[in-house]
Amino acid sequence: MWDWEIKEPAEEEEWHSKISHEDQRDFHFPEPEPDPKPETRPEADARTSPASAADRNAHYPFGADREVDRHSPLPPMPTFAEEWMPRIRQFLSVPANFYATVGVGLGILCGIIVAAVSWHVSNPTGLYDLGSVTSTAVGLKGHLFIKWERRLQYRLTFEPGIPEQISGFSAAVESSPRPLSIGIQLTDAQGFVLCSRNILVKYDSRNAEPAEGQAELGPVASDPQVRNSEAELSAAQEGVREQGKDVFTNQFGSDGQVASISAQGDLPCSASAYESTVAWSFYPEFPSVSEQDALLRHLDEKATNTTVNSPDAIAARRRAKARAAANPPPKFYIEGEDAIVDYDAAGGVIATRGGKTFTIDGTGVEAASLKGRDFPLPVHYRCDQFGNCTLYSAGAGTQHTRLRK
Repeated sequence: MWDWEIKEPAEEEEWHSKISHEDQRDFHFPEPEPDPKPETRPEADARTSPASAADRNAHYPFGADREVDRHSPLPPMPTFAEEWMPRIRQFLSVPANFYATVGVGLGILCGIIVAAVSWHVSNPTGLYDLGSVTSTAVGLKGHLFIKWERRLQYRLTFEPGIPEQISGFSAAVESSPRPLSIGIQLTDAQGFVLCSRNILVKYDSRNAEPAEGQAELGPVASDPQVRNSEAELSAAQEGVREQGKDVFTNQFGSDGQVASISAQGDLPCSASAYESTVAWSFYPEFPSVSEQDALLRHLDEKATNTTVNSPDAIAARRRAKARAAANPPPKFYIEGEDAIVDYDAAGGVIATRGGKTFTIDGTGVEAASLKGRDFPLPVHYRCDQFGNCTLYSAGAGTQHTRLRK
């Protein structure tokens, strides 16, 4: 077995130190050899000499051989504005260069505007104003807007071509004796129709013209029950005509007349047809300007006849007479003192000093009391608003007369 000797820590440290120093006496480290002296060449001396470095820096200020002092700060680099603004000013100081630059800038700006407008027109998601179209034959001016939102939508307005035609336009819209409509159509650059839509004008069936032979029916046609039945039938037919169709809405002006009609809805057009649309037109089923004038005259005559001879007008006159009889107006009288200066028995005329003239029945007893009287004869007169008078005198009694003036 091994015989291990246990040493104290202090003895062990001393022992290790002794071993280390004794061992180091046996080792010898060679001295480092000096570097060989660099070969001296004229070229190397020329490169490292101060004079040659200054010469190279003069000829190559930014070259690879420039001697740089690493401890000195680098010179600041010029900014873009400091380096290029003087050149730009010098370039624009020449008039030809200035005008050429302005022209190029305007050209670029115009190109951007044209491109933006073209893109907006060709984009099927934006509004598109197709402008106004006028028809002098029927006196209509229409304005159409279209818009693509998953389908082609439109907004349409019609109004009189000139302000003087508003009365005829209003009469045609509200009192036309036949149903009216206006059709619109979209066209491309070659004039081909892309799509169309027919829009109805609101129609009152009570304005319908009498059917053939209806005037010969006489009292039967004027019977209220017959008229009501015909009106209900016409209204039902108009409801069927408007079902599923676009109908104009009337817009009234401050004078109560129809100032314009408008409608909005969908058009049966595809997106490609919308992009190809450049114009629009309309084909009206609408009275001409001369027919509108004739309709106005007819309505005026009808209003006059209705006012004078209609059953409502006759009944109104009867009610007025009954009220007058039941509630007579209150009477008022004028009185005064005067004197009779002359009496014409043949004509029954009494003249007074105040210039008044009364008439009396010359054959009556009252007139006989005036015969042979001495004039002037003082009287007191009393007259109502209708000229019925009574004369009172002390010598001739009472006379019932009428005042002439």
